[in-house]
Amino acid sequence: MAAHQTVSVDTKDSEHRLRPLYREEHWPLFLSVVVGPTFIQLMLLPWFPESPRYLLIEKRNVHATITALKWYRAKCNIQAEIEEMQEEQRSLSSVETLSVWKLLVDDTVRWQVLSVVVINIGMQLSGIDALDLAACFYGSLI
Repeated sequence: MAAHQTVSVDTKDSEHRLRPLYREEHWPLFLSVVVGPTFIQLMLLPWFPESPRYLLIEKRNVHATITALKWYRAKCNIQAEIEEMQEEQRSLSSVETLSVWKLLVDDTVRWQVLSVVVINIGMQLSGIDALDLAACFYGSLI
């Protein structure tokens, strides 16, 4: 109960301090907040290795996989992980991948795919996402 009250008080206090920012002219500021972290990620990404699983299963590059695993797990025995990924690679080689067109014309999943597409189109056209955002934004002003 006390934790809930503390969170509630903290939330109300932060809403009160941020209330002057809840005006229409500040929308560009709110929408551009993601630019900073995105830029930092784009600058740092070249120094991080690819996923070892991706390197082994998709690219079939064992040497790069070992290098990436050594980078991620500096003092671990990586041989067991490599063997596990190779077993997964062997099991996936027998599975047929479907193209988008094959998925759309496949009778066994047609209704599921159609349901997902119709629901997503309905959500986009109805504006329910925009209403949810507006309710969160303007709800604190009411």
